[in-house]
Amino acid sequence: DMGRIAIDSYNTKLSAWEPMVEPWSILATINSYMDQTSIKLNSTVVMLVNFTPPLISGLYKLSTLMQSYYMVNVLEIEGEEESPYLRKTNPLMINNQTGIPINYWWNDDATDVMSLGEGECPLHIKSSHRSQVAAQDINFMISLQIQEDGYDVIRDIDIHTVDTIIISDICSKNKSIRVVVDISDKGGCKVVTIRSDHTIANYTDTQIEVNIESYEGVSKHMMILPYENIGVPLSLAVHDSFNLYFRPSDEYEYTQWHESMESILISRVDKSNERWICNVSIKEKRTHGMFDFSIVLRPVLIIENGFASIIRCQAFDIVSTIKPGCEYHETLSVQSISIQLPGFEWSEPIDLFRKPGTIPIVIFDEGGRPLNIYADITRVNTSIHFSFYSKYWLLNHTGLNIYYKSSKKSKTLVGQDAPDMFPIPDEDPLNWYSDDMRNYYGDEGPKNILYHGDNGIMIAVEDSAFSKKFPLGITNNGMVTIENKVNDCIYMMQIKVSPARYKFWRTSIARFYPAFILVNKMDLVLNYSQSGTKTFAIPPKSQAPLHWFEAKEIRQLILTPGENYNWTDGIDISQLGVFKVKLTSNNDNSDIVYLFVEIKNVENIIHVSIDINVEGMVLHKLKNDTEFLLRVNQDKCDEETYIEPFTEREIYWQIPQLTSHDMVLTVIRDNVDSITKIVHFDIIGKKRPLKFKKEKRKINAEIYVQEITKTLVLTEEIDWRDSVSPEEEEVEPHTLLEFMLKLEGIHISVADQQPRELLFITIDDIEFIVTDTTKTRCIEFFIDKFQIDNQLYLTPYPVIFYSHPVKNRKFLELCLVRDTTVTSINCFKYFAVAIQAMDICIDQIFLVSVIEYWTYLSKFLDFLLGKDEMQKLLDGECFNVLEYKDEENSPSQFYYFEIFHINATLARISFKTAQRKYDNISASTLDYIFKFGAFFANVERAPISFNALLLEHPFSGQDDFTNRIINHYRWEVVSQTYKIIGSVDFLGNPVSLVNSLGTGVYSFFHEPAKGIVSSPKDFGLGIAKGTTSLLKNSIYGVFDTTSKITGSVTKVGELLSFDKNYKRERDLARQKEAKHVGEGVAFGIRDLGIGVFKGVTGIVAEPVKGAKKGGGLGFLKGVGRGLTGVVVKPANGAIDLVTRTAEGIKNTTTYFDDKDKKRVRLPRYFGASTLLIGYDPYLAEGQKILYSLKNGKYYQESYVYHNFTSNKCILVSTLQLYILSKSNLLASSWAIDFHVFLTRISYTRKVDTVDKIIIQIEDINTGLLSNRYIQVGSLDESVKNEMKEILYENVGSNQEYILKRQIDNEVKNIQSYIANNEPNPEIQEVIDERTPMMKEGYLVKRGGKRHNWQKRWFVLDQGKMIYLDKPGSKGKKKGEFTLEGSQVKTVDTFKKRSFVFSVEAVGRIYYMQATSEREKRLWMDACVSQGGIGA
Repeated sequence: DMGRIAIDSYNTKLSAWEPMVEPWSILATINSYMDQTSIKLNSTVVMLVNFTPPLISGLYKLSTLMQSYYMVNVLEIEGEEESPYLRKTNPLMINNQTGIPINYWWNDDATDVMSLGEGECPLHIKSSHRSQVAAQDINFMISLQIQEDGYDVIRDIDIHTVDTIIISDICSKNKSIRVVVDISDKGGCKVVTIRSDHTIANYTDTQIEVNIESYEGVSKHMMILPYENIGVPLSLAVHDSFNLYFRPSDEYEYTQWHESMESILISRVDKSNERWICNVSIKEKRTHGMFDFSIVLRPVLIIENGFASIIRCQAFDIVSTIKPGCEYHETLSVQSISIQLPGFEWSEPIDLFRKPGTIPIVIFDEGGRPLNIYADITRVNTSIHFSFYSKYWLLNHTGLNIYYKSSKKSKTLVGQDAPDMFPIPDEDPLNWYSDDMRNYYGDEGPKNILYHGDNGIMIAVEDSAFSKKFPLGITNNGMVTIENKVNDCIYMMQIKVSPARYKFWRTSIARFYPAFILVNKMDLVLNYSQSGTKTFAIPPKSQAPLHWFEAKEIRQLILTPGENYNWTDGIDISQLGVFKVKLTSNNDNSDIVYLFVEIKNVENIIHVSIDINVEGMVLHKLKNDTEFLLRVNQDKCDEETYIEPFTEREIYWQIPQLTSHDMVLTVIRDNVDSITKIVHFDIIGKKRPLKFKKEKRKINAEIYVQEITKTLVLTEEIDWRDSVSPEEEEVEPHTLLEFMLKLEGIHISVADQQPRELLFITIDDIEFIVTDTTKTRCIEFFIDKFQIDNQLYLTPYPVIFYSHPVKNRKFLELCLVRDTTVTSINCFKYFAVAIQAMDICIDQIFLVSVIEYWTYLSKFLDFLLGKDEMQKLLDGECFNVLEYKDEENSPSQFYYFEIFHINATLARISFKTAQRKYDNISASTLDYIFKFGAFFANVERAPISFNALLLEHPFSGQDDFTNRIINHYRWEVVSQTYKIIGSVDFLGNPVSLVNSLGTGVYSFFHEPAKGIVSSPKDFGLGIAKGTTSLLKNSIYGVFDTTSKITGSVTKVGELLSFDKNYKRERDLARQKEAKHVGEGVAFGIRDLGIGVFKGVTGIVAEPVKGAKKGGGLGFLKGVGRGLTGVVVKPANGAIDLVTRTAEGIKNTTTYFDDKDKKRVRLPRYFGASTLLIGYDPYLAEGQKILYSLKNGKYYQESYVYHNFTSNKCILVSTLQLYILSKSNLLASSWAIDFHVFLTRISYTRKVDTVDKIIIQIEDINTGLLSNRYIQVGSLDESVKNEMKEILYENVGSNQEYILKRQIDNEVKNIQSYIANNEPNPEIQEVIDERTPMMKEGYLVKRGGKRHNWQKRWFVLDQGKMIYLDKPGSKGKKKGEFTLEGSQVKTVDTFKKRSFVFSVEAVGRIYYMQATSEREKRLWMDACVSQGGIGA
C-alpha cells in the first residue's frame, strides 16, 4: 500500500491551500521470477482532480521563480544589507511605516528581540528552526512592540495567512490611535507591514512630495515614489485630525487637499498657465468591523502606446514620447491631446472627456494619404485610459519589396513611399539576403512594420499586378500568388495572421513569408532552374527563397550539384516526401553522385532540403541471396540495373515522386529471363514467392525496414515443404515485463475565474496494460465510461458528452503493438482503436461561458508568456527573411504500420440557444449572433457518422501521416453537413424522423431474421424486439417532429407579442424539457394557464407599464402590446399544451434509455469566500435548491445552510431566509412559502409560551413595519451552536453584536431558526405590531460646527441615538439626540459621499454616512421604528 496521496495548491489571492488532488490511495504489487517481472497498480478509490485558475497562476509563478532567480538558503541569511533583490531572494519581509522604531520577536524565542526603524528588512527564520521548516510544522507567529511609552505589545501575529489586522486601544495615552498589521503576498514574498489606519497610495508615474500637518502643529514631510503605498505616521493618523499638502516637485506650490475634492490642481511657482493635476479619492476598507482608510492619487489620463513604434503626445506646447507597449500619465490639466506616429502628421485634437468605447482616428502621412487607427477608451477606477493601436501590423519576411493596398480602387498603403526603405530586389533570390535587408530597426521603431486598418490586403512585388484580396481576420493562414507579366515570373507568398501578445492584444500581426525555401546542405554549389533557361545558384551551406521565374513553364524544379553533373528530372516541390536521385557526370558515366531530397511542411512553409552522398541515407536496397543474376527497373521506366548473385545494391527511382513504388524484378537463368514479377516496395513484409515452372524451387521475397532503409531480400529454397530445419524454426517470444494499471476512475473538476464549477469530467474503470516480449511491446488502454457534465445551473443540457453503454463493450478500446526488433523507425505491427457512439449536447449558456473562460486563460497566459516574444519583435530581432533552422534540418520521423485501423463511430450533435436572466455572463458577439439566430440555430440529435479508417502498410513521415487522418475526418464532417441542416427545429427535424422510422422498420425485419437462425425461442424474442423498436421509433419520430413544428409556431407568436419579458420568461421555461408524458401534460397545463392569465391581465398591465416608462407614447405602445397579447398569449398557451404533451410522449419512449444520462454529481459549492474546498454533497444539494427557485431568480445569492422537516425545507442564503415546500404541480421542485431578508430578523423570544423567531417586515404600500412569527422546536445542542454561527455570520457585521446580545440574553434556549424536530412549522402573521428595532454600529457623522466628518459608534435604543468615540464600556459619549417626531430622510446633496441619510431632530439636522445602501436602509428603518418619521 503506497498510502494516501493528496496534493494541495496554494491560492495566493486568498492565502489558503486548495485541494488539487483530493485524498487518494493505490496498491502496488510487484512480482519477479527469473527474467520476468510483473507490476500491478490497483486503486479502488476515485481520484478527484481540481483544475482552477489559481493553480495555473501558482504553477507559472513557481516555474518563473525556479528559472529566473538563483536559489538562496534563507535559513542562513543573517544581517544582509538591503538590496533591490531582497523580495526576490527572501520569502519573508517586515516593513515598518509607523514613524516609530519597533521591536519584534518570534513567539517561541522571546529572548531574541530584533529592532527596526523606518523601512524594510528580511524577517529571518532562525537556523535552529531548520528541522521544523523541513517538517513544515514551524509556528509562524511573531509579536511586536512600538518603542514609545504607552503602547501595548501586539501578540500572536500569524503570518501564515494574508490578512489585515486592525488593533484598537493600543496606546494608553491616545485611545484613538489604531495600529494596522497588514500581511500581504507581493510577488511570492510575504510582507508584514506595520502602519497606521491611514495610508497614502501614489498610483501615478510621478514622485510626489507630501506634507502632513496635525491640528496641533506637528508636521511630517514624506516622499512617495511612483506606485508606492505608505502609511501616515501614528503620531498624525488620529482619525481625520490632520491636513494634507501635495506637490510633484519644488517647481510647484504646495496645495492643500480637502476631503470634498475629487482632484487636486497644483500651480507652478513661476505662476505660468501650466498646472499639474491628479485624481484623489478615499478608499474605505472594512476589516473585522473596523475601517482602514487609504487616500489614493491616480492620474486623470493614462495613454497607452499599442504601436510597434514610438508615438508622440502633445498637450499645450509640451510633447511627450511614449515607447511601444508603455504607458504615459498625463498630469497637465488639458481637455484634448494630439498624437503623432513617425512619418505622419499630428492628428486632430482628441477630446478626452467622451464616452468609453472604441473610436476611429484618421492620421495623414507627409503625402496626405490617410491611415485609420483606433483609440480604445475605458475608465479604470477614476482614470481615463486611452489605448492607441492599429488593427494590423504588416511584417515583410520575404526579402522582396512588397507593396500593399486595401482594394483595387485604393492607393498603396501609407509608409511605403520612402525610396530608401527597401532596396530594389535583384533577380537572383540569393541577393535578397543582403545585410541591408536585415537592418530594419530605426531610432523610432521597426521600419519593416507597416500599419493597416482594413480587414483585407492585396500585395504586389515591384511592378507586378496586385494579388487577389486576402482576408486577414484575427487569425488566418493562406497562400497568395502574384503574377508579374513584365518579367514573366510568379511570386508565391505565405501569409500568417495571428493576434499579437502581451499589451498589444488588440492588434493582429500579418506576416509575409516566401511559400518555398530551398536549402543547400551540400559542400557544393546547388544550381537550380525551372526549365534550364534561367539558372540560379545557391552557395554551399546556404538557402534562398524560391519563386517561379518562368510563369508559362511547368512548376517543377530541376537541380544539379556543382558544374560537371547532369540535371535531374522535374521535381514537384509541392509533393511532400523523401527520396534520392542518381546523377552521372557529363564526361564520365562512372562518376555518379546521389542527391538526397526532402520536401516537408514546416508551419505551412515548404522546405526543400538538398544534400549529396549522405552517409547512411539509404532509402531502398535489394539484397540478392540467390545464385541467379537479377535485373530490376522501375515499372514503366526503361533504366535497368543488374545485381550479381549474393550481392546487395542500393536502388534508385528514375521517377521518385510516384505515389506507388513498383519494381519490375526479373530472374535471369542461363542468360534467359526465367521469372518476371512486379514487387510493391511500399508494402513491408513477405511477398508471394517467385516459382520456377515444373521445378520444386522457389525464390522467397521479403521487404523489411532497418532504420530508414527498405530492403528487398531474395532467398532461394529447393523444396519449400522441407526447407525449414528444426533449428531454424521461429522461436516464440516470451514475456519480459508486464505492467498493469487499473483505476476505479479519474474525476476532473474544472472551475472558472468567478469561481464556479464549469465542467466535471468522469473517466471510470481505466485499464492500462503494457506487455514487453523479446520481440514486441503491446500497449492496451481501456476506458469503460467517459462523460463530461455541464456544471452550470439553469442550462438545458446538464450532460455535454455521453456514451450509452453497450453490453460487453467499453467506451474506448485501444491496442498498439510495436516491433521492438526494428529500432531505426517507428515500426508497428498493429494499431486499432474503437470508440462507442456518443451524444454531444451543447447550449448557448455553456458555450459562451467556455469561450469567456478560454479568453480569460488565453489573455492571462498570453500576458505572462508573450512579453519576451513581443520585446524581441520590438527590438528588431524577428525581421529577417525566413531561414531554415538547425533543428529543422534533422530527417523526419517515419512511421510504419502493418495494420492501422480506426473503427467507425457515430456522434449525435445537439445545440440549443438559451439565456439565463440572472447570470453573470457578459454580452458578447456570440450572444448577439444567437439572439438573432435563435429561430434557426436549434439542432437536436443530428447524426454524424464517421466511417472507419483502414490503412494497410502505410509508411510515411509524421506530418504526412497526421494529414491523412485529419483529411479523412474533415471530409466525413463536411460531407454530412446536410444532416445538421436537416435537424434544425424550425424544419421539424426531418432527419430524425427519417432515421427513427428507418431504424424501426429495419429492426422489425432484422431482429426476427437474426433469431430464426438460432432457435424458435430467439425467433419469438426477435419478433418482440422488432415490434417494440418499430413502435418506439415511430412514436419518437412522429411526436418529435410535431413538437418541433408547434414549438416553432409559438416562437413566431412570441415575436408578434412585442413583449421582451414574455419572450424571456418563455425561453427560461423551455430550457427544461418534459422527461415523460406526465411532465409533458403538467407543463402544458401550466403554460396554458400562464398564457391565458398574461393575455387577459396584459390589457391593463401593459398600458400602465408603458405609461410609467414612456409617458403618453409609452401608454399607446402598451395598449398595442396589451391588445396583441390578449390574442397571441392564450393562443401560444394552447399550442404549448400540444407541444409539451408531444414532447412528453416523445421522451417517454427514451425515458429508460436515458435514465442514466444525468450528472455524476451536483455542481461544487464555493460559497461567498470563493475558496475551493473538498467536495461536500450536502452543500451542493443546498446550493441546487437555492438556484432552482423561480427559474434561478436568486442565482446571485450564496447558499449557507438548509435542513429538511417532513415535506418542508428551511434554507438560508447570505441575504435571505426561505421556507419551502414541495411544488403541488411537480414533486421534484420546491416552491417558496415565505422568504425574508436576514437583516429583517430582529430577535427571538417566547410568544404564548411557544419558541418563535420574530421577523420585522416592511409593508410595500404603507412602509409600516409588522412582525411575522416563525414557530420552531427544541433543537439538538450541536445544531444550535452551528446555526448560531450561521446567523451571526450572515445578518451583517453591524447586526452581529446586537443579535448576539438579544439571543443570548432573552432566549438562550433558541439558537436557530431551523425546525429540526417539529414537522410542518407554522407561519402566523401578526398585522401592524410595531416592535422597536435595536441597532448599533459605526457611522461617519458630519460635525455641527467645523462640518468635518468623523467616525463614531452609534447606539440606537429607547428612542435615542447615542454616539461614542468607540464601542464598548470604554467608549466616551460624544452626544445624543431624541428620535421621537424627527424626520428621517435620504440625502444625496454630498457629491463626494454616498449612502448619507439625515435625522432632523429638535434644533439640529444630523448627517450620517453608512457603509452601503443596505446599511443605510437598515439604520433608517431602525430610526423609524424608534419614533422617527420616514420621508
